[in-house]
Amino acid sequence: MTDLMSKGDLALVTGITGYMATWIAKDLLDQGYRVRGTYRSEAKLPFIKKLLPGIELVKADLNGDDGWEEALRDVKFLFHVASPQAVATESNRTETAINGIDNIFKFALASDSLAKIELTSSEAAIAYGKQNKTVYTENDWTNDQAKGLDDYMKSKTLEERRAWQLINDPKTNPRKIPMTTINPSFVIGPSLVPWARYSAKQVEQFLNMPFSLPMVGYAVDVRDVALMQISLMNNSKANNTRNLAMGIRMSMADVKRYAVEDFKDRGIHSMQIPIPAWILWPFRSNTGIADFYPRLKGQVDYHPLHPEFYQYKYTNLQQSMDDMMNQLLNDKLIGPNAN
Repeated sequence: MTDLMSKGDLALVTGITGYMATWIAKDLLDQGYRVRGTYRSEAKLPFIKKLLPGIELVKADLNGDDGWEEALRDVKFLFHVASPQAVATESNRTETAINGIDNIFKFALASDSLAKIELTSSEAAIAYGKQNKTVYTENDWTNDQAKGLDDYMKSKTLEERRAWQLINDPKTNPRKIPMTTINPSFVIGPSLVPWARYSAKQVEQFLNMPFSLPMVGYAVDVRDVALMQISLMNNSKANNTRNLAMGIRMSMADVKRYAVEDFKDRGIHSMQIPIPAWILWPFRSNTGIADFYPRLKGQVDYHPLHPEFYQYKYTNLQQSMDDMMNQLLNDKLIGPNAN
């Protein structure tokens, strides 16, 4: 296999101030690539410039055309990471995500320099809204028409579907620019930026809950996802494929246990009352319950189709949680000294 990327190539990372994008940009810079990032908030730029020396920055917005032509100028590899997050403060999540694809791809697919696109999607676009299904691969799609489907899952599904529609249409993609998507599971691990909302909110939620959910799934460290992004971009065999990023099989009870037991001395306390799966049995006709009930029983699994594309050792669950908790506590995003 010949690597697609060469040292000095220019890569664009959208949403450069975000949790995952900063790790991708750092790894690209460390590996000798040139990096340009798009941003919305001017206030965060001094921190980003110090964090990522040598990065180019262009202001661009998912909701319009402004900035994208400049951002994509001479870019060879596009890492499209920017997307509305799974937090309650996001409004018009689906509309913003789809508009972002339309606005960016309009310029990207008309580019003379672009060689490949990588879209950060999610396991949320693969494995939900389908009752009675327990094994998933990248050939599966979340049922975005399912009544009661979580808005984030619907958003990620429609966003990725729209991207593939544009990529596979010869009218919108006359140069046949390839794309690959990465579909991470539950992403954990430390943030390089002190304003990462998603991690803090997730930790707050399960610490504030007196219960421990035995829900079984997969977690993956953000640092592993960043390395996998670059590996997929660099591999021509990954062109036009979807790729689950599944780090380690775990339960949410395990995640909470590490957070509480490893950080008692820093003021982290929470009850861990186990919740048995049978409690949800009477409500299983609800889409959300139908999705999570078999996960509470440990019946859902994933079989990635292309494990050979990214062969490296994943960070283990306890290390990921400990590193993330230390970062969140040091940045005062959780705990007794939280701002």
